[in-house]
Amino acid sequence: MLTLPSYHSVIHFDANDDSARYRAIRAADGAPVVLKVLGAGASRVVDRARVKHEYKHIARVESERIVKVHGVEEHDGELVVVLEDTAGEELGSFLAAQGQLDVDRCLDLAISMTEAVRVLHGHDIVHGAVRPKSFVVVGDGQVRILNYGVDAAVNHEGTSLYSEAFMADVLPYISPEQTGRMNRSVDHRSDLYSLGVLFYRMLTGSLPFEASDPLELIHAHIALIPDHPTAPSADVPAPLGDVVMKLLSKNAEDRYPSASGLLADLHECRRRFAQGRRLERFELGQRDAAYLRRAAAASLPVGRGGRRRRGGDAEVPRRPLDGVARRCAAAPGPRDRRPAQRAGGDDLVLLLPRQQQFRVLRDEQAAGAGPLRRGHPRGRRRRLPARRGAG
Repeated sequence: MLTLPSYHSVIHFDANDDSARYRAIRAADGAPVVLKVLGAGASRVVDRARVKHEYKHIARVESERIVKVHGVEEHDGELVVVLEDTAGEELGSFLAAQGQLDVDRCLDLAISMTEAVRVLHGHDIVHGAVRPKSFVVVGDGQVRILNYGVDAAVNHEGTSLYSEAFMADVLPYISPEQTGRMNRSVDHRSDLYSLGVLFYRMLTGSLPFEASDPLELIHAHIALIPDHPTAPSADVPAPLGDVVMKLLSKNAEDRYPSASGLLADLHECRRRFAQGRRLERFELGQRDAAYLRRAAAASLPVGRGGRRRRGGDAEVPRRPLDGVARRCAAAPGPRDRRPAQRAGGDDLVLLLPRQQQFRVLRDEQAAGAGPLRRGHPRGRRRRLPARRGAG
């Protein structure tokens, strides 16, 4: 039995290979909470510190799509994550009982899951382990995020690649870049690939890749193209299958640049399905394309009145980009994306690839804005001191 001085009425109600969960009453205010105990006894100090740091950021997120994190405590060498007490069923158990879902139910869950992931991405948090155990289906049929990929820093220490739990719960949902066999970093688009695997399972009742050997499964994620969801199940609308296939693209650049773009296409499928119309194929990713156009327009030289000029007399209003647009502008470029501060009006920080930064800075210098120090922290303008005897 777990004994903690700050909690009473502690009752164990769930356990798996990753953690054990208890319901308890917090002594300070009498609030019901869930205590998730991570198997961190054999983990390194640096890994436990990382888990605490990541959960500190997650605890700042306030959303109905996220199970509230109250904090992380350490007792007898174990990490205890204090969560909001939420009644519901893990998505893995739900899918095991339901099997293949109908299109209407699948769209409801897919939209709810995408909204939850979008909330995390909006706070610059990459989930890193989007799979059935990460979600809980609550009473109203909606989905909330329950577990996070950062848990693996302590509870997957020493886990064998060939273990049954790892083969069933982790490997089927990892993105190509998470396999460690590709020379590229993991970002928010990795979560979108894992969402694609989940959507594929909900629509067809099976996973896009199945293998008895973990190396075969890893190879499939990297090199094999799954069957279109309409192949195993003719009831799946073609455009919804196209959305899933876009999510399962091997290259991160071929997926949706943001969860907002995915959500817009899912809502479009929902709108057409609700009207009783046959779901005809439509061009995907239009919302993200609009963001990229805004990002491209914002990188043009500034004209009169604080407006950006494109070609002759065509003008584009100068509007600040939100976080998603900045990430869309940054996505196609190389890894080194130092921010450059723009001149005039309301200051705009663009996360652009270095080659585009040089063009922006060159244009500003030609316009008489003065030299800038590239890559300065927070993108603040710093004028270089004038040389002695100059001018």
